[in-house]
Amino acid sequence: MTGRKEYRVAKKEIQLANIREGISNGVLTFEIEGQRGVNIGFATKNANNGKAPFEEAVLHEIYGGDGSEAQIRVAKTGSLHGNKVMIVGDKYFDNPPETLPDALITESASIALAAGTADCPVVVLYDPIQHVLGIAHSGWRGTSKNIVEHVLNRMNLSFGVVGASVVAFVGPYADPNRYIVDDDVGEAFRKTEKIHGGKMFPPLTLNTFYKEIEDGNGKYLLDLGLAIRFQLIACGLQASHIGITKRRSISDPSLFSSRVQREEGSNDIQKSVMMAVLQDYRNEINTVVSPSLNV
Repeated sequence: MTGRKEYRVAKKEIQLANIREGISNGVLTFEIEGQRGVNIGFATKNANNGKAPFEEAVLHEIYGGDGSEAQIRVAKTGSLHGNKVMIVGDKYFDNPPETLPDALITESASIALAAGTADCPVVVLYDPIQHVLGIAHSGWRGTSKNIVEHVLNRMNLSFGVVGASVVAFVGPYADPNRYIVDDDVGEAFRKTEKIHGGKMFPPLTLNTFYKEIEDGNGKYLLDLGLAIRFQLIACGLQASHIGITKRRSISDPSLFSSRVQREEGSNDIQKSVMMAVLQDYRNEINTVVSPSLNV
């Protein structure tokens, strides 16, 4: 990792939700302050003694090792870099698809949603009113294809979810000051259309998360977390209901990074997994988003 150039990126301070982070046995756990309806876990390189698969280790930490994880079934997204969305219920496991979509939705507290990643953000979407959960693998291609809006649109059509009530969390992703891309990436974002028409990323918005490197021979720096934040707000989410971890995959040696692995000569890219599962409210009164959520 030595010799990797790091650029300064000027950023405007953003008022987002506070994130509580914990770590145990190599598994990061995240909680959006003021919300308790969904559990989120992320495997570092140290989970499960550094050996994939990591799903069981993440579930173990989410449930505190009380055995509850044995009742949970796992549905995992693909990495097609598209915007296909699928709803997961009990029948999903009887005949799972041969080609896995990049986003999944469930209303079942006995189904965990998972996505593999090694630089790409994974986005968790949770509606505490309808108690519905979504997860999306949102790399630059998926983000430019507007995958989070497709998930939210499906949550609305199938479950009556409204953007203003949704809480979102963006997991670890490639460092904005080290994630260098070509202009074909920018061109993809310039073409991004909202589902109901209109540009998702007008020039002034695009220029905040996609910046040309001075004397960089036509190279650009990309902040995917910021791009996703703009998408979520455009879809009706409140900024104070959006949490973005400060963990970055290129500079954090405990996280898997496809870019770092390729630079080190590996062709067999190892990935982490991020998981989310609804808390079981069958015997409780559901809670809604707190209007006093700290930001």
